[in-house]
Amino acid sequence: MALISKTGAALESLTLFGHHLIDQSEAYNPTDIFFGSLLAPWPNRLAGGSYQLAGMSYEAGSLDADGNANHGLVYDRHFELVLAGDAEVVLSYLFGKDPGYPFSVELEVRYELLDDGMRVSARAKNLGSEAAPFAIGFHPYFLAHEPFELSGAFSEVIQTDAKMLPVNKSEVEGLSFSGGELDSCYLGAREVRLKTESFELVVELEKNLDHFMFYRPGGDQGSSMIAIEPMSSPANAFATEIDRHLIAPGESREFSFLIRMS
Repeated sequence: MALISKTGAALESLTLFGHHLIDQSEAYNPTDIFFGSLLAPWPNRLAGGSYQLAGMSYEAGSLDADGNANHGLVYDRHFELVLAGDAEVVLSYLFGKDPGYPFSVELEVRYELLDDGMRVSARAKNLGSEAAPFAIGFHPYFLAHEPFELSGAFSEVIQTDAKMLPVNKSEVEGLSFSGGELDSCYLGAREVRLKTESFELVVELEKNLDHFMFYRPGGDQGSSMIAIEPMSSPANAFATEIDRHLIAPGESREFSFLIRMS
């Protein structure tokens, strides 16, 4: 069973094979931690909420305490219901009304229950007449009561400054995390494994996703959970590598990942 919200196309609850994997009621304040939301047209942070493209400057999104526009524009927006079936839900949103992101991009997100888990996919289509920058992230929070272990064969971790903006990459020999706070982005592995006393699952990247952001909040925010965030770009991508994330007029780009029991 999966529960999907029309607000932010958020994945609020997930139960697979009798194992409860996602539960919004565990979060002290779901809105503050972007519980389950879709992160587009950029994931993570955008320094100053500004970027440049084709000689034009854009100011997008409201800023957090560090002066970043965090997690795109749609995490609190209403999505239109396209399809609601026994095993899948499809929602859509049309960009183009934000002065800081005036690009006509149609976003469709699909949640589909499979024999061994769930596929989450999205398609962004540029309906406009100019190239549109687009990147995406997903923000599911999985239950992770201690003891647990999060592990993956990663080769790099992104180093950040005091504002959580990327400054460098460091080589690592995998990831093994079992407690405390975590707020880091890793590369070099297509899947990550979460093992608890109740279940063991794998999150596997499929199409056009190559970054894993991990966030385990501390204090009252929800230390019984961990966010495993597949992303198509690092933080601040519109400011540092926007050309890599352009969709040509009339073209589409698809993104997907799997959640499956191990």
